[in-house]
Amino acid sequence: TLVFASFVWIATTDPRDAVLALARQLRVPYRFAFAVSLALRFLPILEKEAAAVRDAQRLRGGFGGAPRRNIRRRLAEQRRFIFTVFVNAVRRVRLISETMDSRAFGLYPDRTYRRSLRVPASGCALMIGSAVATGLVFVLVFAMGYEM
Repeated sequence: TLVFASFVWIATTDPRDAVLALARQLRVPYRFAFAVSLALRFLPILEKEAAAVRDAQRLRGGFGGAPRRNIRRRLAEQRRFIFTVFVNAVRRVRLISETMDSRAFGLYPDRTYRRSLRVPASGCALMIGSAVATGLVFVLVFAMGYEM
């Protein structure tokens, strides 16, 4: 249920609106809200990059070349894959941080916003309904004797 709700939220919500709502309505510090925004934008890029690295390693004979390889070789392939993706992610983060520094991000304690976000009554009703439904699911799970 949580995964389905997350997919619905991601498909229907603009990340910029989510960050604006975090900062303006929920009074989350804008540095944290901006970090959430970067994460939301960065994950699809990281996923594409991981697919490209995996494809490149397959072309070089890794990741499924021979059907019966030993566990050490598979672990070594996974280690190389994770290391490559990690290094590429660090390069991107460094570039983004240098860009943020050059634009004096975080220089002032408060931030101005180009646009404002109004949450309609239907959005508030959906949020409250979702919280109630989630609470009911937890109550039912515990009432049926399941443990988490």
